[in-house]
Amino acid sequence: MGRPIARHELVADMLLDMEAEVAALRALVYRCTSLQDRITALERSGGSESERARLKKELRDRTPLVKWLGAERALWVARTAVQVHGGYGVIQDYDVERHYRNALILPIYEGTSQIQALMSLKDQARWMLQKPWRLVGGAVSVERVEELGESVAEMAREYNRALRHAVMDGLGVSGLAALAAAAVAGHPAEPDRSRMAYALLSAERLVEMLALTRASEALAAHAHASAARQRVAERYVRRALPLVRMRGEIVRSGDRSTLAETGA
Repeated sequence: MGRPIARHELVADMLLDMEAEVAALRALVYRCTSLQDRITALERSGGSESERARLKKELRDRTPLVKWLGAERALWVARTAVQVHGGYGVIQDYDVERHYRNALILPIYEGTSQIQALMSLKDQARWMLQKPWRLVGGAVSVERVEELGESVAEMAREYNRALRHAVMDGLGVSGLAALAAAAVAGHPAEPDRSRMAYALLSAERLVEMLALTRASEALAAHAHASAARQRVAERYVRRALPLVRMRGEIVRSGDRSTLAETGA
């Protein structure tokens, strides 16, 4: 058709999305390794206990996210590579078919994506219910970043709204008040699992929202370093924000049809 396939608009769009996905995952991985390095340094030097606890919480927050995002998006990138190769991925002419086969195991090998989603929800709900008033103010916050900061902050707000809706669906005001009273009395309690059914149903949508938020945060933090990083960060955030909004709308829709089918 007169030009390389990579210069065709639709294919170029796929390739640039793949580049942004890889960059976002790399940024999130580096953020996690940086946190672990700082934790290890504090443990070796006998540094501030409160600072070490804060860093451990940040790392715990991101661990299921980097596993979920790494598994799900690596599979998408590999599958898209097969498509860009024009179908060569279904035969053994190029390494792309091997990469695709290898990527297929990631959502299973890392404990399944659904387990990572439940781990993230469990952690966020536990931290929130230790101080239930966080449910009103927002369970998750993001760092202030100069580049793309408002978009990243909006993602965090969308996540907090969705998490609030999912949890309050089962607890109600009275349930939240009871948990708040127990927390103030120094006896934080966990809600009955049956009252968390809708939150559990929403777990994978919530983990996707939070993973996109944290990946965007990590990319935006270093977007100022070069024009190339700025370009990739802008592309990723512009695509991630509408996805976060959409997942949030689904969670807040209150669709309980799956629970009705399972009798939950």
